[in-house]
Amino acid sequence: MGNYAVLLNAGPKDAGPATNALRYAATLAAASHDVAVYFDGAATAWPKELVSRLDHPMRTYFDELLELDATVGACALCASAYETTESCKQAGVELLGSTDEHAPDVSLLIEDGYELLPVG
Repeated sequence: MGNYAVLLNAGPKDAGPATNALRYAATLAAASHDVAVYFDGAATAWPKELVSRLDHPMRTYFDELLELDATVGACALCASAYETTESCKQAGVELLGSTDEHAPDVSLLIEDGYELLPVG
């Protein structure tokens, strides 16, 4: 099975690519691939949207990823810049790095055998 890291940069104003990214990630996870989804930049606003809008099409894929134990994280630096730190925590999304350091470290992901799938 493969290892895939979805690096989502598309925020709520760009729902199409973001929804597709989570759909692809959930499909891969359901097929027993190792999947990690990272909310980056404007995408750190998604956890709040998904928790507050149960009817959002992306919500199903987000829930599937959590149920399948996929890694779901957000860049702490970006969350701080977009003022979404608390909403990420409330949604159960792990904050990676620090407010001084961008995360995830893509070079480490590659070393760990992940194929990077940037979206947005």
